[in-house]
Amino acid sequence: MDRGAQRDIAEVTLVVATIGLFLWFGRAAFPGVDLTFAGAVLALLAYSHWRAGEGWRELGFRWDTFWAASRLLLPAVFVVGVLTWCASIVLSKLGSPPPGKLPRPSAVFVAFGIAQQYILLGFIFKRIERVAGARLAPALTAFLFALLHLPNIFLTAVTFVWGIVACRVYRRAPNLWANGLAHSLLSSLLWSMLPRSVTHELRVGMEYVGLS
Repeated sequence: MDRGAQRDIAEVTLVVATIGLFLWFGRAAFPGVDLTFAGAVLALLAYSHWRAGEGWRELGFRWDTFWAASRLLLPAVFVVGVLTWCASIVLSKLGSPPPGKLPRPSAVFVAFGIAQQYILLGFIFKRIERVAGARLAPALTAFLFALLHLPNIFLTAVTFVWGIVACRVYRRAPNLWANGLAHSLLSSLLWSMLPRSVTHELRVGMEYVGLS
């Protein structure tokens, strides 16, 4: 394994471990920890992109591939939407309580969706693909992404499947705007259509433990 591959593995490990530690142990560490964490992760990502010579366009922050990516994503979003709607009807008939309204402005869902897809695709996927190759990269990337959603088993399963879809679409039409919007739309659908007993409010890490 050459030195570039070793750096890619080390950087992915560091960023994933940093996010995981924050989700499990860092959220209540001290006032302002969220901003400190965000700044630290952005600094790590910026250094990695600078080292690799990756610009905004190469990462997928571009508009020329937006419609191509959207056309690839829409069928998958439609299928997930229909399945979610059907599940909500069945669960409602079984006596599950209604999910309720979204807890935050939709713009926040969009921002989180784009941020997560940027880390998933623009950072993790690009490096794993360089190391593991095109065949294994989508599943390996989705696996790491899903691990960050433990111990919420429902969300872990969903993010693994969608992570593979997002990686395959990104490879054909690299666009983080389209992937981020799709991510936020699906998050909103899951939150607003499925009961809390299933989604656990989409919480992960220590927030999930505290909720349960």
